[in-house]
Amino acid sequence: MKNNCFVSLVCLIFSALYYGCVISDDSSFSDVSEQLSEREQLMYSKDIMFFSQDFHLACRYKDPVEPYLDTLSNLSLNRLSDDLNTQDDKLAFWINIYNSLVQSKIILDQKSFENKDVFFKSKDLKFGGTNISLDDIEHGILRGKVFGNDFVDTFKLDSLDNRIHFTMNCGAHSCPAIAYYKPSEINEQLLLAENVFTLANSSYDSVSNVLLTSELFSWFREDFNGENGIINIMKINGVVPEHVYPEIKYEAYNWGLKPMNYK
Repeated sequence: MKNNCFVSLVCLIFSALYYGCVISDDSSFSDVSEQLSEREQLMYSKDIMFFSQDFHLACRYKDPVEPYLDTLSNLSLNRLSDDLNTQDDKLAFWINIYNSLVQSKIILDQKSFENKDVFFKSKDLKFGGTNISLDDIEHGILRGKVFGNDFVDTFKLDSLDNRIHFTMNCGAHSCPAIAYYKPSEINEQLLLAENVFTLANSSYDSVSNVLLTSELFSWFREDFNGENGIINIMKINGVVPEHVYPEIKYEAYNWGLKPMNYK
């Protein structure tokens, strides 16, 4: 316990020295985030993406995750909204944060993954004093399918990019592997994520004219513009020949726990 505390303190001090700190004076969004505390100043640097990268690395290398969760709990939501001022910023940040929050929940309590409804739907994550769930991030902020939620309405993306489904890791065996996403490279990274997941989870039988692919495509077929959209993705990524329109069959998703699945 003492060693973990010491490691956390060293990480906090290093983060402050390396990235620098700013204090937020926003006060209109949350009653707990008028100013960043001294601890938050250490964790939440001038660039929010540095924070998401540090959180990603802490999960990946099993460093203490509690300081990052504490920072998210107390940060200024007004400042976060200002920092995430482009679609690329929002995409990269929320993909990274979603993946890190899933991993941190598993790190802190692996048994919590046994009840999937509770794991994804419970509003046990706190951002600036607001309780949210993993589903709020996935289906609200990233997919735009949750309405009437002030937090989601503030941070949701301007439009849906269906390639998010090839980046988000829910902790199960069949999930895409986790990568760190950067706003400056997000389009190239999303193209690669789509290609890797599609090729790894799809096959085409020309004799029976059947495409076998991940059940993920079936769940989110609306996001992919239906089965014609799914077939188009398969053609773009070289799974299905350009001139054919196969029957699609979906392979059952493996929901067995597979933590720490990083690229």
